[in-house]
Order: sequence, then structure tokens, then C-alpha cells
Amino acid sequence: MRPVLRMNKLENQAPHSTVFLLSVVLLILLSITVSILIGGCSTIETDFENAKEKNTVAAFDQFLSEHGDSKYSNEVNDLRENAYLTYIKDSANKENSSDVFRQTSIIDSYFTEYPNGRYAKEVNEFRETLLFKKAQKIDSPSSYRSYIIEYPNGRYLSESVRLREKALYKMARDSKNIEHMDSYLAEYPSGVYHSDVLKLKERTLFEQVKNVNTPTEYEHYRLEFPKGQFIQEVNQLYEEVLIKAALEKNTMQGFEEYLLKFPDGTHKNKAMSSLELLLYEKAVSQNSVESYDRFLILFPQSLRTETIRKLREEALFRHAQESQSLTGYFRYLVEYPTGIHVEEVKLFIKDDQYQRNGEVLSENVDVEKAWDYTLKVDSFFQYIWFMNQFPDSKYTEKAKDLLEKKRSALDLLKE
Repeated sequence: MRPVLRMNKLENQAPHSTVFLLSVVLLILLSITVSILIGGCSTIETDFENAKEKNTVAAFDQFLSEHGDSKYSNEVNDLRENAYLTYIKDSANKENSSDVFRQTSIIDSYFTEYPNGRYAKEVNEFRETLLFKKAQKIDSPSSYRSYIIEYPNGRYLSESVRLREKALYKMARDSKNIEHMDSYLAEYPSGVYHSDVLKLKERTLFEQVKNVNTPTEYEHYRLEFPKGQFIQEVNQLYEEVLIKAALEKNTMQGFEEYLLKFPDGTHKNKAMSSLELLLYEKAVSQNSVESYDRFLILFPQSLRTETIRKLREEALFRHAQESQSLTGYFRYLVEYPTGIHVEEVKLFIKDDQYQRNGEVLSENVDVEKAWDYTLKVDSFFQYIWFMNQFPDSKYTEKAKDLLEKKRSALDLLKE
């Protein structure tokens, strides 16, 4: 019977052991959970402190990516904006950075990150100051122009305008480039350095035209500075260049250009005599009334005038013969009333069978037909013919009026 009693005692103790074991397990799990929770809070705190200690945009970005929903999120965002402000200032202020565009791009990135940022005014003022200082460091017209365009009402506007004028003046002075001088003079017609730049331009242009030594360059100076300090020397050099070119080419155009530019020049007589000879040779070669007329108009007192007049008379008579023109013959009589061909001309005029354009014109021609024909021809000598033929007609006064309107170079030839 004893063994049986022992087994019953053990069976009664089993439920109590199971409860105990379960309790122990629950206590262990609870302890682990609490440890995890406490450990998690400790990690966020630590990461927050580490991010604040580093105080960089990257550190705050890392914290937010890991603990974006923590109680420190708003504070970290504020700290990040402040760190971003520090970052853009440090980056833009690097002394070795000369890329203004890159620097302003870095600053402008603040507004991309924080369109309504707390430091917007401060960033704008920092950007403006940076751009102005960079303009001062570069000290060129374009650098100041960039600031003026960006900030037309900026805090440094008047200073930038003043410094830009000075920079443009220095560029014109140091480069000795006339285009730069013209830029300054055009932009600052009443500028501080206007007088200095104008004098510098004149001297530079004078040296330039002397070196090039062409009529075009001398004419350029004379147009730019008609009363300039070097005008006398320029005129002398210009005159020598023109006469030299005219003598080398030996053309009428060259001597005419010289006389046109310097009608009372040092080489006037030489130019006139050369031009006279060339014109005489051309007139004889062309052997026309027009070429002889030109010579007589330009050189009425020439030693060759008498020869030219004789040649002209022959040319005029020949023309009348070749054209069989009544007007041509009358012109010959008017210009050479005692000429060597007068009798031949008179015989031709008396021929009552002379025909022109279907009209019969003789000494007995009807006055109405003669007037119609004269108006049709409308020439200086035709009006003279009409007045000689019909001195008392009702059209005579009208013919005189029209004749006066036609009077031109012929008067010079008759003098």
C-alpha cells in the first residue's frame, strides 16, 4: 500500500510547478520588453544629441530619415534650416571661388529648400552684398553691370554706377582700344572722365592714322576731329598721300580728288597742270564737242585753249554733217558766226528740200508748223533758229523764255 500513496502525492504537486514556470517566463518576457523600450528611447536621445553636436545639414537629414516621427522632428527641422544658412554662407564665402554664378546658385538653393524660410531677408541681403563684393573684386564694367541688373534699386546701386564708370575708363585707358573709348563716351556723355577719354581717343586715332597712312584713315580723323589738336599735321600728311597716289596712278580722278580736298594745296599747280594735260589728251582722243567743252570749262585760260576751240569747231561741223541736222547747222552759225565753214552751212540751210521727221522746214515754212516742230525738238539752238526765222511772231517771246531756261554751259564757252 505505501507505493501507491507516494504516487498520489507526486500527482498532487505537478500543477503547482507548471504555474511557477509560467510565471517565471512571463517575468522574463516583460523584462525584455521593458529593456527594449528603454533602449529605444535611449537611442533617439543619443542620435538627437549627436546630430545637434555635429550641427550639419547631413546630420539632421540622417536623424529625420531614422526618427522622422519623433518628438524632436520640429526642433530638428528648425536646426536644419539654421545649419543650411550656415552652409550657404560658408560655401559662398570661399576665397578661392571666383564662379559668381555658382555662388549665387548655392545661395538661391535656400529658397528652393525653404520657400517661406525664416531667414529669407537675411539670405537676400547676404546675396546682394556678396554680388557687390565680387563685382569690386573683379572690378570690371561687366561685373558691376551684373549687380546693377540684379539689383536696380539695391543698397549699393549708386556706388556700383560710379565704380562701373571708373572701370570702363580704366579699360579704355589701359587697352588703348578706340571701341572701348567709344563705349565710355556713348554711355557717359557727361561723365567724370569724358574729357580725358576724348583726348585719349584723339591721340590714339592720330597715331593709328599715321601708321596706316591712307586717305581713308586721314579722312576719318578729319571727320571725327575737324578742329582737333593734330588737324594741321593730319592735313599735311593727307595732302602728301593724295598727291603721291595721283602722280603714281596719273589719272584724272586722282588729281581731281586732290584738288577737291585741297583746292589751295601746296601741290595745286602740279595737280592742275597734270589734270590739264590728261584732259587735253582725252578730249583729242574722243574728238567730240562734249569732251572739248569740258576742257574749255575747266581750263578757259589754258595755252591749249585756241587749239581746242579749233578742234571743237571742226567736231561741231562734222556732227552737223553726219546727222544732217538743221539744228546742228544753226548751232554752228550761232557759235562760230565767222567760222571757216559758214558758207557751207548757209548753203545747206537754204536748201528748201531739207526733211526731218516728216516736217518740211525751209525759209518759207508756216509759222505754226515751225513752232510745233521747235517745241518737239526743244533744244537751245532750235529756239535760236525759230527767233531768227520768225522775229515778229506771236511765239517769239515764248521762245525767248524757253531759250533762257536752256542757257547753261554755252554761255561759259562764249565768254
